[in-house]
Amino acid sequence: MLMASQRMLHRGMMDAEEESQRVTLPLNDSEPVKREKRGTDYVLVFPLGQSMSGIVNEDDDVENPQERCREIFRQRGPGNKESLIPQELFPFNEPVTQDVFQHKVRIKVLQMLMQYGIAVHGYRSIDHDEMFILLGISKGSEATRNTAKSLDIMARIHPDHVDPCLLRGSDEYPMKNANEEEVPAYMLYDGSERFENFRKIDEIRIIDRVLHECFHTHKLATHHVIEKAFPLASDGHLLGFMDDWANFSCRNAFGFWPPESRGEIVERIRTYYGEYIAFFFMWYANYIRYLIPLAITSVLVLARRLPLLRLPLWWQRYIQIVYTGGVILWATTFNKLTTRSFARSVQIWGTKNIDNVEVHRAEFRPELGGTWSIIIRNIAVGGVMLLYVLVFVGAAALNTTLMSGPVWGKYESIGTTVIIMVFNLGWSSIAPLLANWQNHRTNSRYEEGLVKILAPMKLFLTLVPFLKMAFLRRFTHRTCAPTLAEAAKEVYGTVESVSSWPPVMVWANQTLIGSTQPVWDEDGSLKGVPDLAFLDPYKYTDSAGQACIKGCYPIHCGLDAYGDLHCMSNCSNLLDKSLITFYLSHAACTLAFVIIAIALTKFDIYRERSKHRTAAQGFWNLLSNDEEGKNPETGSPVNCVREEYTLAQLQAKMMGYKYGSWGGSREEDFMELAISFALLTCFSAQVPSMAIPSLICNIAEYRFLAFRMVAVTQRPFPQASEGIGIWQEVFDAICFCAVIVNCALFVFSQSPMDHANHENQYIWFIALENVGILLAVGVSIFMSSMPLDVRNIAESYSRLVARIRFSDAGGSEGETHRTLPVGSVENKPKETTLDEQIVKGLRISDGMRGIKRRVSYVQSFRAVACGSGATESGSESSSSEGS
Repeated sequence: MLMASQRMLHRGMMDAEEESQRVTLPLNDSEPVKREKRGTDYVLVFPLGQSMSGIVNEDDDVENPQERCREIFRQRGPGNKESLIPQELFPFNEPVTQDVFQHKVRIKVLQMLMQYGIAVHGYRSIDHDEMFILLGISKGSEATRNTAKSLDIMARIHPDHVDPCLLRGSDEYPMKNANEEEVPAYMLYDGSERFENFRKIDEIRIIDRVLHECFHTHKLATHHVIEKAFPLASDGHLLGFMDDWANFSCRNAFGFWPPESRGEIVERIRTYYGEYIAFFFMWYANYIRYLIPLAITSVLVLARRLPLLRLPLWWQRYIQIVYTGGVILWATTFNKLTTRSFARSVQIWGTKNIDNVEVHRAEFRPELGGTWSIIIRNIAVGGVMLLYVLVFVGAAALNTTLMSGPVWGKYESIGTTVIIMVFNLGWSSIAPLLANWQNHRTNSRYEEGLVKILAPMKLFLTLVPFLKMAFLRRFTHRTCAPTLAEAAKEVYGTVESVSSWPPVMVWANQTLIGSTQPVWDEDGSLKGVPDLAFLDPYKYTDSAGQACIKGCYPIHCGLDAYGDLHCMSNCSNLLDKSLITFYLSHAACTLAFVIIAIALTKFDIYRERSKHRTAAQGFWNLLSNDEEGKNPETGSPVNCVREEYTLAQLQAKMMGYKYGSWGGSREEDFMELAISFALLTCFSAQVPSMAIPSLICNIAEYRFLAFRMVAVTQRPFPQASEGIGIWQEVFDAICFCAVIVNCALFVFSQSPMDHANHENQYIWFIALENVGILLAVGVSIFMSSMPLDVRNIAESYSRLVARIRFSDAGGSEGETHRTLPVGSVENKPKETTLDEQIVKGLRISDGMRGIKRRVSYVQSFRAVACGSGATESGSESSSSEGS
């Protein structure tokens, strides 16, 4: 009993000591997790066998292990010859079980990583179905410097190793741009002392680059060698983000106001998530900030109709025209200023031309380049897109037909929103398949190809229903009858639906004589409205001599302060309601996706911990009942080390940041922003009030996305990026389309131009379109995408780097840079032996299952030579070989 009490006391002291090693994170606030070992940068998760609750079937046969090894190992031998690793691991290429194959390949993977200066340690998960291998850079080692030097990494030059005399036009280093921000110089890392120390994000990139240079990571996952690979999260960064960036409280100005457009927070985002994600949130923050003046202006435009201002109708129309031109200038100016801001950030962060050092995708097939197969595939992609468009047009037409009646007509905006979201969701699933057909070389080219397939289609699917409301509805939903009164009766309904008639001001000799609703005779004839003058702009006579009312007809009419009649059409009202419904639904879906992701992640964590609690309950019962700390049934000692849930295990259950994941992706997030931007720039002139819900919804969605990145999404690889890439071209194209759409709205949909003859409408449309394009081009010429200070600093630093290289070539050995050594052992550190605990933990079962031998002459010969124990000795040799 005394020994048990001493053990409990010792356990209490250990708990107090380890309390500082635990941290409580947002997604796991009920129970803290244990921090990982200091110096850990990257995590590899190896699945174990089904006998240990893993996913790998240990008894499955691997018929051609050498071929699988060729798919996994990217490295090649001297002279770019085929790698010798498959022959080294499986010299006879005989069928083996998954147990043998997995163990040998995993040991080789970790040994190769250690050859490049990467430290390796690991442990099994809390429920013993996975093996977590933690990787870190051996700081300052010769192997690490050689590896970084061979990877063509751009590193920041330390100020103490720069002679200011080498700079042109400046006597200080680092130079400063127009925003008084320090701009360092970058050059290829050569292992010398002139560079600043590697940051955490640089170490992660080195490890990830080694992984992709040595292995086809996609094939590692396909063959169940690894299950997941991700950078280790930093609890300090996550808790800091929850205090400001991803916080929903009102401590920041305006509650949801994004403060990271520049300054300290955006630098924290970059150093943790990388430039790829930092540029996205920078763009989003700028977008919200620029929405504020547009929303305020839209309120002033809406106020033009207030009776208190007593503005004549022609003044109101001029204000709307000016607002239309202002929206075009706003969109173009926003794009240009954002591009200039990104150019400065790219220079400060040293990501210029960063895409040139990417490795090839595992799915890339070089033999298809320039062949007819690629041409046919591109034609097939276009055919699939055309077919999808036709199906969507048919569905939209069916929705319009079903929602055209008096009962379902008020739900047409909801039906339009549902159709847009359903077809957008369907195309999101099809687009990656089509992008894979195009055989892209690198991930950047794949993303560019995916965006070129995804963006045009989704923008089309979203804009077409609204364009149909604005332009085509007046022609496709006309109502004709022998007289105008009968056509009006058919449009507005009978006496039973008198409330559907607009409040019409009845006129006689230009004098207001009263206001009334329609009154019907007993025979059904209209007699209560003596004058239908309010329908004059909306009526015409068809070829059969019938009186027709256009599909866009007035639903509300009134007089301005000067006695001019003003009517709102059903098309404008439907467009307004549909756009606002779409924005609110979009914000609601974003919130719903975040909530679903949180629920799924919490369920996975709970399930894993429940398995551990069930298994550990018996252990603590044994410990409390036995004074000697032994199992009373077997007499064997009980291991008193309590297993804990670690930060890496928690992160492994979070959603990945990739396309199609609940954790989000930059392609999907930017796509939603492009749709919002397109609707705003194309229709805010027709519906000025749209800028207000757009601002509110985007502020809310911004915080949802920030919270998702911190609390839901598994930390993504901190990828470098030169701006927002292909998305800048998408937004520029949207601005060009906005010019055409706004001009068409003014000419064909707004009074008084919509009542003019077709020839005059076409002339006005062409004239206004050219004026709008000239305005956009003028802004582009006036504001260059590359600021002058950025250009001057780039020229000075180019000269500085050239002088440094010249000095190195003339004064020393003049080392050259090359890609990661492949297969050869030169410049590699001495191979490090793996820890025995890791070797044992990597086994996917309790023991090796052995090699499945074929019935052949060789096997028969071995059986004769080795006797009856041939199979057992072969199994033992394979196990020792793997170790």
